Amino acid sequence: MLAHVFETAVKAGADGLVVIVGYEAVQTVDRFGDAFEGTPITYVHQRERLGLGHAVLQAEPHVDGTFLLVNGDNVFAGSVAPAIEAVEEADAALAVEEVSPEVATTTGVIETDERGRVTGLVEKPAEPSSTLVTTGCYVLPPDAFHACALLRPSAEGEYQLSEAVGLLVRAGYDVATVRLGERVNVNTPADVERASELVREESGTNRNRL
Repeated sequence: MLAHVFETAVKAGADGLVVIVGYEAVQTVDRFGDAFEGTPITYVHQRERLGLGHAVLQAEPHVDGTFLLVNGDNVFAGSVAPAIEAVEEADAALAVEEVSPEVATTTGVIETDERGRVTGLVEKPAEPSSTLVTTGCYVLPPDAFHACALLRPSAEGEYQLSEAVGLLVRAGYDVATVRLGERVNVNTPADVERASELVREESGTNRNRL
């Protein structure tokens, strides 16, 4: 699945990959080495699993300028390029999707204005104000690192990226929302199978276009 994430980033125009690794660092480095399809890889070790905001902060020394962030456990069926294109008219962009109210309580919930710009973002609310949620694909400005550095840990001891994005919004940053194609958030064996099927379907579609 990680190879598909790398491929997604490279196809969207990434000229370098910064990969945050944890307890499976050795296996990941052995599998991919120092490049993926000619695109250089830099590995950064997150020694403690303290949330996505903390993970992003570890990458700061290796990132210059606006950057694409794709969670390693998310498999997108199509291109994430529309999220990158969105920052031509905004300061940042989040890929979003609609979910059930039950699912919304388990992730980052987004509030928007009539233009689809983010006005608020709450992580795992008990009573979601909307069913629009983040999907694990972000295009963020360099100041996102400063916002992550300002975070305080949640009750679970994690530093949430959604709160860092909320800080950017409150500071006046224009954050767009973008709807991409189908995606799978891989957490269970069933998710792995569904993600594999999605990748096979995408590969078949691409071959038919040739």
